[in-house]
Amino acid sequence: MIAGAVLFLLGLQMGGVQYAWTSPTILSLIIVGGALVFLFIYVEWRVAQYPIMPLRILNSRTSISALGVCCFHSMCLVGGAYFLPLYMQGVLGASPLMSGVYLLPLTLSLCFSNVAGGLLVRKTGKYLLIMRLGAGIMVIGFGLFLKLPVNYQWAQIIIFQIVAGIGIGPNFQCPLLAIQASSSQADHAVAASTFNFANNLSASINIVVSTTIFQNSMQKQHPKLVLQLGREVADLLSGHNAAANVESVRKLPTDLREIAQRAFSKGMFGMWILYVVLAVLCLLCSLCVQDKILSREHKITETGIEAEDVKRNIEEERRREKGKLKNNEC
Repeated sequence: MIAGAVLFLLGLQMGGVQYAWTSPTILSLIIVGGALVFLFIYVEWRVAQYPIMPLRILNSRTSISALGVCCFHSMCLVGGAYFLPLYMQGVLGASPLMSGVYLLPLTLSLCFSNVAGGLLVRKTGKYLLIMRLGAGIMVIGFGLFLKLPVNYQWAQIIIFQIVAGIGIGPNFQCPLLAIQASSSQADHAVAASTFNFANNLSASINIVVSTTIFQNSMQKQHPKLVLQLGREVADLLSGHNAAANVESVRKLPTDLREIAQRAFSKGMFGMWILYVVLAVLCLLCSLCVQDKILSREHKITETGIEAEDVKRNIEEERRREKGKLKNNEC
């Protein structure tokens, strides 16, 4: 899985920038990487005696939908935390330190809604309404990012971040609760590890995909930037160089800096559209999750390889008894 993910992400990252999308290098990376990922899934499904990620935890609509909420939520979260500072440095001209300060509205609102959502789940035992409400607000928040200004309009910048943060916060734990509630207690630990694995993998994929969209958008603007800024500056702000040279925007003269800032804003527009789509998919997945009131009763369940062997032996004996009954009836 690790090898397949790395190869696949490398193909996405270099495609359209260092190599053409139809080049043998990119096609090989994407095809081989994807094949290894599917091979991992097949081995876990059919071959492994003790699978790391048993697919039985994904045997219901609720668990699959909740995992989808987890993945799309993780993508939006990382997108906001990773690319909003890039917007603040490349478009607003903020320093790296101040871009972190300007991110406080998103961070504080996210923390507040996360804690509030956890307290509501603890008090009511219900998670579905909170999950759907958070996903819906997240769609609105990332939709507002499409209107992020090119200059310091603080009211818009702060309000947009607060709305997005309120939407992101509740869904850190609600999808995990949904997956665990729809699986047996013996699989709760496996469900949590699968949840974290999908969370981290989707975040990694999202960073690469979003960066690729941004780089390709900046690369398309290269001819225009050459005419407006000169070849040397245009090369710094094009393709894979754009994000790395964001600091150079602040050093340009005022008239040239405005051109570069508008180019960055245009380059990030397609990326924000991607996050709106991901937020909508997160909302759609949450609508497919079924509700279940969490129990306050504590139950003890034995887990581990020995317990798994005992369970398999019991199931095997039951199958044999059913087979004998069928033979006797015949």
